[in-house]
Amino acid sequence: MEYIICRSSNNYGFGQHEEKLIPRTIELTLQGKKMTVHGNGTYCREWTYAGDNCEGILTAMEKGQIGEIYNISTSEMMTNLEIIKKILKHMNKPEDHYEFVENRVGQDVRYCVSPAKITQLGWAPKMNLDKYLPELIKMYEKKYI
Repeated sequence: MEYIICRSSNNYGFGQHEEKLIPRTIELTLQGKKMTVHGNGTYCREWTYAGDNCEGILTAMEKGQIGEIYNISTSEMMTNLEIIKKILKHMNKPEDHYEFVENRVGQDVRYCVSPAKITQLGWAPKMNLDKYLPELIKMYEKKYI
């Protein structure tokens, strides 16, 4: 069987399931509620815009080698707490508009993959979270208005 495997870091973009960190933070903030932070919020994640992830998969399909594995990531790593504070800043809310809750059992400390192999095929991310957040927040505001 011929195959190419793509492994992606955490994706973000409008339409993501509402239980995920970024949409949940935006939605709770729009409702005037505080976001909950598991543990101390220092768990790290890499973040890739969903459109960039799709472009990475297409690049692997068109230019990749059969039987290879390609990681798709921007290397844009942030803690959960950094993400929450970034969203709050973009929404003009106090930086401390969150509350700590008990840690989840089995919480992963870090998610990250090296995109070195996919970038050698010519793929590079076009979006970053700071650039996309204002647009994403506006989309959620329209959803609630």
